[in-house]
Amino acid sequence: MSRLGISFAAVMFTAFAANLPVAAADPPAEPLRSRHEFATAMNKVKVGMSEAEVVALLGRPDDMRTERDPGGVEPRTDPIAFFNCKTKEVWRYGASGHLTTALLGQVYIDKDGVVEHVFGKNTPPPKRMFAERELRSLLDALGHVPSYNSGWEYNPRNVIKAVNLLQPLGKVKALAAIDEFLRVTSHLHDERREGMFLVLRTLFEVPDSRSTLFSAPKNRGYMQPMQVGGSRPKAPDDPKLLPRFPISIEGDIPFLLVRDFSSSLDPEQPESHVAYFRKNGQIRAEPLAPSNRPFRALESFAKSPRWIYSEPDGFDGDDDGQLFLGVQLLKLLESVYRFDPDYDKGLSDAEADRAVGTIFAKAADLEIHWDSSAHKYTFVDGTSLPEPEHKHYFREIWRPMVVGLDVELILERVGPGDVSARVKGTHSAGEPAPIAVLQVFEPDAEDVVLVRFSVGGSTRATATRNRFRLKEGRQVQVRLAVGKESQLSPIFKP
Repeated sequence: MSRLGISFAAVMFTAFAANLPVAAADPPAEPLRSRHEFATAMNKVKVGMSEAEVVALLGRPDDMRTERDPGGVEPRTDPIAFFNCKTKEVWRYGASGHLTTALLGQVYIDKDGVVEHVFGKNTPPPKRMFAERELRSLLDALGHVPSYNSGWEYNPRNVIKAVNLLQPLGKVKALAAIDEFLRVTSHLHDERREGMFLVLRTLFEVPDSRSTLFSAPKNRGYMQPMQVGGSRPKAPDDPKLLPRFPISIEGDIPFLLVRDFSSSLDPEQPESHVAYFRKNGQIRAEPLAPSNRPFRALESFAKSPRWIYSEPDGFDGDDDGQLFLGVQLLKLLESVYRFDPDYDKGLSDAEADRAVGTIFAKAADLEIHWDSSAHKYTFVDGTSLPEPEHKHYFREIWRPMVVGLDVELILERVGPGDVSARVKGTHSAGEPAPIAVLQVFEPDAEDVVLVRFSVGGSTRATATRNRFRLKEGRQVQVRLAVGKESQLSPIFKP
């Protein structure tokens, strides 16, 4: 293991862990549904309606999210709703593949078979503004933009593609496309909505401190801050040093500077920033054209006064900051460079760190070219590596019978060699619940505990998550013990 705490290879290959679409999706074949007619029908869907009534209005969904899909059906950001989740399925309209962007809207169906939430109401852009196929292509690109909380999994390529598709449209159409994406997506599950902050901060110019165009003098020379929680690392004291924070554009590459934002029960929604840029913003003059020497751009940034990793603040200083941004470049370069995912097998931490340095050096020496039509790097002869395969792994769920305690274990693969395990325990008010201990192990090595959890006791609701190494194709089993009694789960293959 390297000093990341998980393998560097796992960091590079966990795109699907953040609930990404499995692959970029082509727009559905003709005939396409009328967006305005569908929105009119969606406006008639009410909370409490039956499934049959929804089908009568909208037809059967094009895709469906269930509890076994990555991320499940539990709300991502509301801890109370997480424990009290009653969602059975999410009906997704306008999706061209499983978990690809729902381009028309979504209806949540609860365990009683009635409507719980509706997303996709109100009015789409005027018919004359977009051809439907053009709009679907834009929404699909926006549906691949990572969240501001994507951390080590952030890939600048998806931001670059979205910005470069929007920039030629001009301010009015570009913002209308973002508005439509926000209209049809769900804040309960579509973390790509959070990515719209990053698109806006890359698509628009920084307010000129000398200009009278911007009505808020305090924001001249930097963009309106995002009110989404505290960040690691923090923004600089002088916001003009990094005016797009948490984005910094270096060599025309939008780097994400922040490992994560602290959770907030009421984070600012991207709609407020759309309104800000609609009133004040000036769209960038040219599309992004990433440098053919991207590591040089990173080196120059690291030597500038704008570098914020010199003091430990959620990072271990300069080296960790360069590693964090270097990983982003490797993801951006995956069309021309990939490395052996078992590069660190049998290596010490120091040896693994040196191996990472070698990987960066090889990537930096590549002779490459940015292909603006394909939104990716190619070799100088125009060729590139095949697009990587992103597999869709189903979650394994176990709900053992424990008197006085409801226990749920979810196993979800987050990389070729890593599995996330989450345990939730709840019980009624009154007497403390029994304490249940869960141990995950491989059936052929029962004495080697991969991860251990404890739930129950006086706290009415507890949830813990951990990650363990397990190669793809391997099996695990779970032993639950309450006092002297124990039970075994089925064998799972996450």
